[in-house]
Amino acid sequence: MNATIKWMTEHPVAANLIMVLVLAVGLLSAMSLPQKTFPDFSLNVIDVRVTYPGASPSEIEQSIIRPIEDQLSGIEGVDELTATAREGSGQVALNLSLGANVAATLDDVKS
Repeated sequence: MNATIKWMTEHPVAANLIMVLVLAVGLLSAMSLPQKTFPDFSLNVIDVRVTYPGASPSEIEQSIIRPIEDQLSGIEGVDELTATAREGSGQVALNLSLGANVAATLDDVKS
């Protein structure tokens, strides 16, 4: 280490050239870094929403939510299934397990 410091003090032009080279490489690297305002991400959640105007939550649960749950309970890659019944609509949310193929699972849900 002492030899490097001694060489730098004896050759100030070389030390300055190395400094300029390091700064130039840093600036070029900074220009090539990808910048995104909103990064790409996926939530791995599939929502099934059904409207049934005028129906009570208990009617929606019996006629819509339970049959959908029965059909979707056997799909591979589903980690958790959550259902919500409201006045006039129902929703079933499928949380997919990590690494699950979202497109294939979505095709299974649609069919």
